[in-house]
Amino acid sequence: MSSVLSERKHRINNYTLDNHSVYFALFFTQLTAIVAQGSLRSNLLELIVQIGIWGILLGFSLSFGWQYRNKTKSKLPEQLTNIAAIIGLGAFLFQIANGDLTAGLLLMLSWLLIGLSFSLGKQRSLYFSLTASTVLLLYAASISRSSSFILYIIIFTLAAVIALAGNFYLTKKKQQITPQRPNNKLKTDFPYKFPIIILTAIILLITTGLYLLVPRPAAIHWGSFPAGGGRYQAKDDWPKEQEKNVKNKNSANNDTNHSDKSQAEQQEQNNGDAFQYNGFDSDLALNEESGKGSGQGAGGESGKNNYNRLIFYMEGKEPQYLRGKVFDYFDGLSWKTTHQTQTRQDQKTGKFKINPELKSPYDQYTITMEADIAGNNSIFLPPGTAELKFPANAVAIDNYGAVSSPRPMAKGTFYSFNVESNGLRINGRPVDPIQTMGTPDAEALSRYKQLPDDLDSRFTNLSYQITKNSSDVLEKAGKVEKFLRTNYQYSLESVFSSQGKIPLQEFLFETKLGHCEYFATAMVTLMRAQDIPARLVTGFSVSEYNPVTGYYEARGLNAHAWAEVWIDNIGWVTFEATPAYALPTPSRAQNTSQSIEEYLAERAKNSQLSDPGSLTTALLNTTKRVFEQFNLILKKAWSTFKSGLIWSGHMLLSYGWILLLLIATLYTSYHYLRYFITHYRAKKSIARASKKPPSEQIEISYRIMQQIFTLHQHPRPEGWTIQQYQHEMEKHYPGLSNEITDISNSLNTRLYNETSHSENTQSPMLKQAIRIINYKFKIPIPAEKQINKIRDFFQEMSLEKPKKKNSFHNS
Repeated sequence: MSSVLSERKHRINNYTLDNHSVYFALFFTQLTAIVAQGSLRSNLLELIVQIGIWGILLGFSLSFGWQYRNKTKSKLPEQLTNIAAIIGLGAFLFQIANGDLTAGLLLMLSWLLIGLSFSLGKQRSLYFSLTASTVLLLYAASISRSSSFILYIIIFTLAAVIALAGNFYLTKKKQQITPQRPNNKLKTDFPYKFPIIILTAIILLITTGLYLLVPRPAAIHWGSFPAGGGRYQAKDDWPKEQEKNVKNKNSANNDTNHSDKSQAEQQEQNNGDAFQYNGFDSDLALNEESGKGSGQGAGGESGKNNYNRLIFYMEGKEPQYLRGKVFDYFDGLSWKTTHQTQTRQDQKTGKFKINPELKSPYDQYTITMEADIAGNNSIFLPPGTAELKFPANAVAIDNYGAVSSPRPMAKGTFYSFNVESNGLRINGRPVDPIQTMGTPDAEALSRYKQLPDDLDSRFTNLSYQITKNSSDVLEKAGKVEKFLRTNYQYSLESVFSSQGKIPLQEFLFETKLGHCEYFATAMVTLMRAQDIPARLVTGFSVSEYNPVTGYYEARGLNAHAWAEVWIDNIGWVTFEATPAYALPTPSRAQNTSQSIEEYLAERAKNSQLSDPGSLTTALLNTTKRVFEQFNLILKKAWSTFKSGLIWSGHMLLSYGWILLLLIATLYTSYHYLRYFITHYRAKKSIARASKKPPSEQIEISYRIMQQIFTLHQHPRPEGWTIQQYQHEMEKHYPGLSNEITDISNSLNTRLYNETSHSENTQSPMLKQAIRIINYKFKIPIPAEKQINKIRDFFQEMSLEKPKKKNSFHNS
């Protein structure tokens, strides 16, 4: 049997692909997979060029495969396949030499697809091509961070369905070819228009529904701790010269780059495409007109447009506040970092212990930079980071817990860090625990209590007024945070208007309108007014989770400032006073659809803040409302369904026994009624057949025999001859062997030698059929045994000795 199946499978795999539609659909699967992986490193113009070039190559190779599909003796397809494989290997080695292993693998697989197309003539080649295309697309999808990548998946799915459906139709057509029914008598049109459209629509509907309704799993790391995208080589005098620059109060453009870059090179980076935020400078001045996101963005954009610029992706378990710089001294207009000392840590492997005191298990995160960072060497990390993998031979850790690299972060850099899984949090607030920093000494704590000499007395009065009836520092800080979030308004316009030029007291007591630096400064100042240590921190608030790609996205607007307050015996606790931002809390979405709604709401809010009248803002708001309504409908449907389940459960508990009894009664009745009706009709047919001609009696007897055997789970399979069915039934019912043989042979004689039987041979056939009807079968009725027991029980109770213990069938 296995050899027959193996031979049949081999024959099917060697069917020739004689259908244009399969080739046409296969062209789109291959082109989509190749262009999808190419789009990961291309802009729009390069993508258009790739579509043209790869489209021509694939069109030529598939056309060649179509022309040579039946020419098995020609060696030209094999030679062209080898040439394509050699080109792919060359592209792979070239990319390896350039240090891009991923690009090399993807290019080699793309050229192998073209090579397969030259030899595409058999069904097995179709399977190989679809498998290779799927692998290429899935790999590209796994590293893609663009939401638009889903379009490639949809196009690929539609084309693959058409190719597989066409191949299925072709296989069925080939299997129908027989000497009696040659190929030219078969319908050759591929009915893909209507059936395939319906099929693909169903597939898309099911997959989309599953995608939206099923919760998306958290990011999974397969044991790797990746870092790369560049080499940050530290010179011997780093970071001493950086400290010298800070002490001399040089500008940020010169602060952190003398060790590895010339001044001219750094100036070119700062004035070019690099992202700038004055919160990353050595001095954070509140009275500067250029707030976060200033400077030139991609494509020459500046100002407000730079807020929506993508800075980096983060892959990990939950949102994070990533610390960049810490400030301790405030003079009333600007923040500075004093007493900064940096400890250099050298590691040739690039794996650094940031806080050795923190123990595993860890949650792993990966950052991939999509923009250069100007004038800042910070490696952005959350509180509670235990380990860091960074492409450098050394990093520096200062006495504030901030980590820096030998030069500013560049586009394409990626690094990983491990955070303690059970890290300390206070009411969801990130905490830099005591074991990572130690308790600051008296001199350090005094710096965190410093206030400007000419501080308005209203600050102190307001601070005590907000926190009256509170003695606990954590409670006081929470009240100040709530006061600022409730009574003040966040506005990006303050970055570009006079708000950036006015002192802090005007924000706090008059305008009540400002950006995050004002809120964080007000929070720290109000805490210090009560002699409570506090400091200002800048970095990124990473909370935008894109459920389509599975990554968190950090944009220009996420460059942020917040406050940290010292709590004795706990550590530095994060407080978020800015209303437009929220503490990093895990998503409450129960499925992907709700995650998309959250993502769109965050994007729409940020777009509304930065550019309220733009088309992008309108589209985001519209799409957000669509998902809100969809999730509302989904919630109501689920609520109705859940209510129905509860009602059904209540009814089952109350009246379930009635339902079970009804089902058992119907089940038993169905079997007995079917059994008795079949026998009754068979006996009636025999009674009527006695008055009919002998030839009809034979046919009736055979039909009754077949009905009885079908009733007992042995129907006659389609296509079986009378003899095949006869031999099979004789095996199952040896007690009826004579009856089966007589009736079957008589029917054969009737059909193929009608004149050979006499009048006397017909009557026994009806008797044979009656014996089959009355035969004691192995009864397929589950309830009969129990019913016979009940009958015996009542007989014993009536003290009547039964004459004969008949079965239910014979009663």
